[in-house]
Amino acid sequence: IDTLDIGGGYAASYTGDPTPEPTAYAARVNDLLRKSGLRIVLEPGRAIAANSGVLLTRVIRVKHTPTRRFVIVDAAMTELIRPALYGAYHFIWPVRDERPPTTLAPPPDRDDLTPTDVVGPVCETGDFLARDRMLPEVAAGDILAVFSAGAYGMSMSSQYNTRPRPAEVMVTAADAQLIRRRETFEDLIAAEETE
Repeated sequence: IDTLDIGGGYAASYTGDPTPEPTAYAARVNDLLRKSGLRIVLEPGRAIAANSGVLLTRVIRVKHTPTRRFVIVDAAMTELIRPALYGAYHFIWPVRDERPPTTLAPPPDRDDLTPTDVVGPVCETGDFLARDRMLPEVAAGDILAVFSAGAYGMSMSSQYNTRPRPAEVMVTAADAQLIRRRETFEDLIAAEETE
């Protein structure tokens, strides 16, 4: 053995908490593994891509029960399975004209936030994007931004329950360009043999 791959050890910040500087992280890894004599490989893709992607989803309905508020959106575990699969945290906030939070956490000075479950329209218990998330009031038609979806959003998406995958748009400072079109029903059945 001459190489040790420590995987995606250099993590992205999903909550806005600071992550170590790359040089400080490399120094710690080097201190731990220097005597091994192995070549060390690190996969920093998640740290590079996670916070470069946002999933936009529209509120379909808001449902209140005696103990909980549910915000049902048109995105599902089919677009972002990480929360349902292993409890991954993704900051969610309404897209509005007001100034958004400057970190991946609700503004601490807001007193209009309510614990909310953000759920999808797929009839599965695990179809949720967030549980007990502090959110302001939203209504049908509002757009929510699900942050940090760049690393595993589209790559882990599926067509489960006959749901075509969404479009992907690349946004730069001055431009927005469609880089992957929304799938159609015809795309879902294109590989099927009819004879």
